[in-house]
Amino acid sequence: MIERRTGDSAAELTRAIGEAAEALGLARPSYEQVRTLLRRAQVESSEVTTGEVLLDIALRTRPAYDLPNWLYGDPLPWRPGAHNEPRRK
Repeated sequence: MIERRTGDSAAELTRAIGEAAEALGLARPSYEQVRTLLRRAQVESSEVTTGEVLLDIALRTRPAYDLPNWLYGDPLPWRPGAHNEPRRK
């Protein structure tokens, strides 16, 4: 199992995965494949979950009417102290 540390670059991660793949007798993934999967994992981990919205409501950092909006797929407004999705540039 490859453990990813916060400071690892895509190149370092590609080398580690390549070594692990070779040890298992598998083909080494390309740098582009690793970058694509790494970016997808970062996007998925930055999304706010329903549980986080409920926790924010319980902690009173988000109003209760944000929950139905979230469940219907509306974007959550940014709230200080709440779980917020990263702002896009």
